[in-house]
Amino acid sequence: KMWGWQPLNDMERRGIWDLVPEVFPYHTSGEYPRHSTTWDVARFYDDAGQLESVLEPEFTDKVLLAMREHTNCNDFLYVLVADSWAFRFTPHSPVPGAYRDYWAVPPLPGSDMCYLLSHDFRFGIISDWRGKICIFGQGFLETVKRLSPAILDTPLSSRD
Repeated sequence: KMWGWQPLNDMERRGIWDLVPEVFPYHTSGEYPRHSTTWDVARFYDDAGQLESVLEPEFTDKVLLAMREHTNCNDFLYVLVADSWAFRFTPHSPVPGAYRDYWAVPPLPGSDMCYLLSHDFRFGIISDWRGKICIFGQGFLETVKRLSPAILDTPLSSRD
């Protein structure tokens, strides 16, 4: 079962990927979006047990709460993995847990560049293979900071 995840067809996927470099200079220049904070979480990957059983589920739960707070019941987010998967994710769907089994693409970075973007690109998360997580969109960022996931302990940089 897909728990709120719907794969995009090829035309939709190409259309969204065509917009990404325009909307997010980070994709081509490394410049993070306005109203963003970036964290480096790579050091947490050294303890896979702690990451998988505590830090990642807690981060995922809190990000899901923030997504729900900043979307209406019928809104969706685009979830894009560089050069591969693309989904429409409905955060108000009944997701039974914060473990990878229930997420087509989890919000923590893996081995690829990943974008979780509101349908209108106002807020989201950009993560990469190096363990960098950039959360952007003023209200969404403030909500995630208020929820205070343990893995986001020391910001690397901020951009107003």
